[in-house]
Amino acid sequence: MVERGPYVSYANCGLPYHVGGVIERESSLLVANEQLFRVQFAIDVRTRCEVVGISPKKKTVELKNHGNGEVTTRNTTS
Repeated sequence: MVERGPYVSYANCGLPYHVGGVIERESSLLVANEQLFRVQFAIDVRTRCEVVGISPKKKTVELKNHGNGEVTTRNTTS
């Protein structure tokens, strides 16, 4: 799973409560992190990344890391 932003799972339904001051800390809206997805669901999560290329024939995706600008190629079958 690829997420351009810093959060994997964000409770958008709670956002009005945060804006209205009922939920004071934005961090309270975070439901799960990268490690939870890896351990509990065996899902490889990449935050602050963006898919910049897809090769269906090779079954790969190119990911750009927004932290360091590095572009890597990942096999989608593993």
